[in-house]
Amino acid sequence: EQCTSLGYFTGNPFLGRLEAASGDAVLYRDFQKGSLRIDLRDGTVEQRLLPARYFRSPNMKLILGTIPTSPPKLVVYDHASGEMISFPIPKGIPENGIAWLSNTKAAIALINEVMIYDHATSSIESIYETGVEKFSLKILAPPFRGHDFLLIEDSEKGIIHLRGDGSSQRINIQDLVGA
Repeated sequence: EQCTSLGYFTGNPFLGRLEAASGDAVLYRDFQKGSLRIDLRDGTVEQRLLPARYFRSPNMKLILGTIPTSPPKLVVYDHASGEMISFPIPKGIPENGIAWLSNTKAAIALINEVMIYDHATSSIESIYETGVEKFSLKILAPPFRGHDFLLIEDSEKGIIHLRGDGSSQRINIQDLVGA
């Protein structure tokens, strides 16, 4: 059923540009108009300004990204409510710097610090710092769905098993492979 007068919401072109979805609305990227929030109940179309590069939650209801201000800001767009909130962060987020731990919690690897954003409490907190002011952190792989941990590479300390509560453990690869 068509819910708007825009008329081109059919098939793969529409699905390929879908940015977020909920039972009441979808967020669609139009090449000319930018991001559009479409209310599926009444057909209302509203333009949304989102960061150029962002990371969607696994359930497509939250979007995280940064705005290049001074200091940089973490932007959180909640698709269900249509609201956007922001938090100042000490550094910008490098490419592949966000790993979703759940539908509402994300780990954010900055240049020298890992932070956790928790949407349930609308809070952000630092859980790991390298102690050096240079690019030294990289998320090695996103966490397995439902697990509240991730593996990061610290260029000074090696591979770190980092849990959502802030506890960490250094992993010696030679011990794992039996070398």
